[in-house]
Amino acid sequence: MFDLSGLRKVNSRHSHLTGDEVLLKVVGLLKESFQSADLIVRYGGDEFLLVFPDPEEPVDELKNRLADVVNRWNRETDLISVEVGINAAVSTWEHGQGKEVKGLLLEVEKRISSRS
Repeated sequence: MFDLSGLRKVNSRHSHLTGDEVLLKVVGLLKESFQSADLIVRYGGDEFLLVFPDPEEPVDELKNRLADVVNRWNRETDLISVEVGINAAVSTWEHGQGKEVKGLLLEVEKRISSRS
């Protein structure tokens, strides 16, 4: 799970329509850059879930790659004058481990909120 930090600044400085455009651009980048993701979901206003059923690379590398994709977009875009960033937290879940997916989502959401 990650949130797109700086979106509030985009909305107030440029407009909510521009903020929506930024969200669409980021989702497009995610689809291009993380084709191995089984699921990419907008979870909340500026929060997203990326689900990897069998990640091909270590989780920390996925987080770094996610940040790199957004940082590169910041440098290349002329859509906005403020930078957006990534605040990510990772959890793993395996069938039969006794943890419900709902609890996992609450756990990772709490970790992201504590960093904001």
